[in-house]
Amino acid sequence: MARSREHGPDADELFGDEDDVATPAARPRRRSVSPVRRLLVGLGVLTVVLALAVAGGAWFLTDRYAGNVDRVAGVFDDLDEAERPAPATPAQPAATVADPVTFLLVGSDTRAEIVDGEIPDARSDAIMLARLSGDRQHVQVVSIPRDSWVDIPGYGMNK
Repeated sequence: MARSREHGPDADELFGDEDDVATPAARPRRRSVSPVRRLLVGLGVLTVVLALAVAGGAWFLTDRYAGNVDRVAGVFDDLDEAERPAPATPAQPAATVADPVTFLLVGSDTRAEIVDGEIPDARSDAIMLARLSGDRQHVQVVSIPRDSWVDIPGYGMNK
């Protein structure tokens, strides 16, 4: 349908034929990111941020407190060598080493008076095994609590 010039130019005259107009190139559709992938990326970023925060905190504390000791040079330079303590003697191997000795220590804190000839009915409150090493330089002590439940063969579990 032709329009008259009174109403203005025709759309075909302004823009050309529909066949001449180039259609814009179709944009590739953006793929949606799955929620699992978003979660994994978020956790990865969070892990990196936390690792950097921990490393930074460790660096800060080390830097702050490691150099916190003031050193004074030449403090002992004015001391007379004769007044200084003798150097430590090297450890001498023991000529004879005895066998280790083990003690069973049993005690009770009963405060009741016991009549002569009576056997106290109190149980021991403290049971300890003490072992002295053969060179008599080391001691190991094991405390066994009184109320330990143990398996007594033929009787079952009891204190």
